[in-house]
Amino acid sequence: MEALDSLGIDFKILLTQIINFLLLLLILKKFLYGPVVGMLDKRKKSIDEGLKNAEKAQLAIEKAQSDYEQKIALAMKEADKILTEAKKQAENEAEQIVATANANSTQMIEKTKKQIEIEKTRVLSEAKKDLSDLIIAATQKLISRDPDKNSVKEIVDEIK
Repeated sequence: MEALDSLGIDFKILLTQIINFLLLLLILKKFLYGPVVGMLDKRKKSIDEGLKNAEKAQLAIEKAQSDYEQKIALAMKEADKILTEAKKQAENEAEQIVATANANSTQMIEKTKKQIEIEKTRVLSEAKKDLSDLIIAATQKLISRDPDKNSVKEIVDEIK
């Protein structure tokens, strides 16, 4: 203690200052350092939770994006399938329409041919009848007159 006195340090004051410093340290630790550290720990935990939630959200977004792309791809495949089926159905219907039209036209052609054949037969029979009537009339006129060249010509002109 003499050494402290020779330096001009009072031991009682030094001891009081050390006690005051320790008391101040305990008070600061209890009322300032403890709450600040607790607040920092809470902040760190909330930041960690925010980061975890952000990672979960990012994973959820990536999964949703993947699901969306899969659904779009599936919808595109389905649309292509429907379009292909519609084209096939349209082609089949077009072929059926063409086949029906061909069958109808063939039937109409056959019907027309039959009608032409019937009309031809009717016209020929009428022509034969008219011709035979003309021949009979000409023969009767020839028989009733004396045939010479001029009278035959007149009779033919009369028949026409």
